[in-house]
This record gives sequence, structure tokens and C-alpha cells, in this order.
Amino acid sequence: MNLLKRMILPTFLILGLSGCQLATPFKASSVEPSSTPIPPVTVTPTWTLTPTITMVPPTSTPQIPVIEATNAAQLHPVGEAALKSPARIWWSKDSRRIGVWTEGGLSVLDAESLASEATVILEEPFVLLDFAPDPMLMAVTADQKEVQLREVLSGKVVRSLTPDSQVMSACFAPDGQTLALSMADEIAVSLWDVQSGKLLRTVRGFETAAPVYQALFSPDGQYLVWLARGSVQLQDLSSEKLLPALSHEDFVASLALDLKLPLLAASAGATIGNDFVPVIYLWNPLTGQSIDRLPTGQNVATGLAISPNGQVLASGAGNQIVLWNLASRQNLASFSAHTDRVNGLAFSPDGKTLASTSSDGTLRLWKIGS
Repeated sequence: MNLLKRMILPTFLILGLSGCQLATPFKASSVEPSSTPIPPVTVTPTWTLTPTITMVPPTSTPQIPVIEATNAAQLHPVGEAALKSPARIWWSKDSRRIGVWTEGGLSVLDAESLASEATVILEEPFVLLDFAPDPMLMAVTADQKEVQLREVLSGKVVRSLTPDSQVMSACFAPDGQTLALSMADEIAVSLWDVQSGKLLRTVRGFETAAPVYQALFSPDGQYLVWLARGSVQLQDLSSEKLLPALSHEDFVASLALDLKLPLLAASAGATIGNDFVPVIYLWNPLTGQSIDRLPTGQNVATGLAISPNGQVLASGAGNQIVLWNLASRQNLASFSAHTDRVNGLAFSPDGKTLASTSSDGTLRLWKIGS
């Protein structure tokens, strides 16, 4: 695996967005573009995945309940797909399609049957930066200098973006109409119009002593969420005003954000008594107020997601999924979800399904009832 791929294939964090989700930041460094011809992106949309758990179609359409604090303990697996190193999850706005970041590319699955709709295989030196389920576009790069927007089903390049400096990461806005590119030579993010391919503006202001950072969209698209090691801070995109910085004792491993509550959950280590232990910090991101800290046992939560109704926080620590009542901060349920570390969690936009990915090479879907 070349240096570029090592830099842009980090361990992922979850923001609970319909668009981009947080990824662990990585150190930018100068990468010389390859002198060999750049291979094309290979797209094989006819590949079909056979689910490990077969779901028999019912005689009538079942009424699947929305996941709430009162029923979350009844979650059970309803489908499983075997994928190569799955690490990140995107839901389409209608909850009918799931995109999964896999080793070397992207898998797009039907959310009910888990049948494959498309598999994208990116040949080196190409790497995937981000995916927008609506309108089925992916951002890829081969040299960190040019970012290509490609149609997932055809592989066709629809736009080529050429920022002034090297790109560390990319993030589609929740509506898929704007792409944010984090720059390598300064703490700045350039915003690009997906339809025209034109640079809209560059956003600055966040400051950190750390040489690594990343910026992503909030679920409503109104804020940038800056992350640098243990520091998280929101910036209003309309005024470019920075909100209070949220500081943690250690690196932030995962995030989940719901501005309607408003609440930001961050997984990191904390000193409690005489012990340094993994916890989930709960913050009001608009005021900077600390709300609570939830213990995660011996393992740092490497996946976090907040249900669309704001009632349930799902955390993945080790091979466990733990469900929390956000109103009372009480543990609703804990169960072994995978045979290895949970590395991704995401609720469907309709609130009826929780998706999880794991280092054991599986994607699993969890629902209430049938």
C-alpha cells in the first residue's frame, strides 16, 4: 500500500449524517505524483452480494417501528453482508440504499435485501475521499492535487477540481451539492459547487497547535465541524463565527452530532478519580457546556450514532454495541454485535434501522420486530 493510501484510509468516526462522516485526522505530507500512467477507476455494477443471513420476503409489508428509547432494547439482527474491511456507512435520504467504504473502494447495497447495486474497485494510486448517496457521486484522487467527481454506476468523470494546494480530505455536504476540501498547507477548507465545479469560497479561522486536522459538515449543513486530535469546534458557515472549543484529554476516536438537541458526543479518554479511562463526553456544542460523561468499559468507542429522533445514542466499543437513553443517560441495552471491533455505526434517516460495520468483515442491520 503506497503512502497516499496510508494517509487517506484512516479509522473512521461517525457523525450520523446523510452525507459525510468524520474520519480520524492524518498527517499531511508531500506526495509526488506517480510517473506511471494513471489507471482508470474500475466499476462493476453487476456484482451481486449474497447475504450471510437470508431474509425471506413476508406475505405482507411489515410495519417496522422507529427505534426509540422505549423499544431500543428489542433491537435484533435482520441481515448481514460479508465485505472486505468495511469501515464506514452512508445512508441514502430515503433509507433504501447503503454505501459502505471497503478496502480498495466502495460497495452500494439495497438496504432491505442487501443485494449489491454497485461495487467500485479503485486501482492504485486512486483512493476514495467521500461518497454522496444522493446523487450517487464519489470524490476520488490519485495525487492529492486533482479531485475527480465520478458517477458511481458508470465511473464517468463529471467534474475535475484543482485546488491551489494539496488535499488532505474531502466531505460532501448532506445535500450532496457542495464538497469541502481540507487543505494540507494551511488550516483552511475550500468549498466547491458540485454542479459547476467552481470554487465558492475558502473558510479559515480554526486554530490548533496540532499538525493534523479535519473539517466536515454538520448534519444540517450550516456548520463546519473542525477536529484536531483532542479539540473539536463548530464554525457557523454563514457568519464564519467560531463556537466554543470542546477540549478532551486525549485523541477523539469518534463523534456524533445532533444540533436539534443540541448535543455532541465524543469518544476519548478521561481522568476519573485516579484512573484514566475511556468515556463518551456529552457536550452542548453551541455553548460549550459539558453535560455528562458515559463510561465505555475497557474499550474506547470507535463508533457513535444518534437516532434521528434524538432519543438513543448507539456506541460501539470492542465487539459490543451499547444503547443509551439520551434524556436520562441510562444504559438501555448492551450486546455482542460482532466477533471483532465495531468500527462504524449509522442510523437510517427514517430511524427504523441501525447499521454496523466491524473489523470481522461484516455489515449488519438491526431493527425492532420483523
